[in-house]
Amino acid sequence: LRLPVLIKKYIKQNAKVVAFNVDPLFNNAVDGLMYIRIADLPESTVKPVMEEFQAELERKLAENNGIV
Repeated sequence: LRLPVLIKKYIKQNAKVVAFNVDPLFNNAVDGLMYIRIADLPESTVKPVMEEFQAELERKLAENNGIV
């Protein structure tokens, strides 16, 4: 049995599997309920997102102050 790629990626991000279910309305696909605590995300995942947020915030502040 092979794990789907997304499940592998979520588990590498420290996701926890809570439960599984078979979805009869979706070709009997196996559904998985997972959760990820933000505090448990690896820094390599969080850092690029935070840098993007920071750049966007700085851009908006500059626009509001008439700098750009």
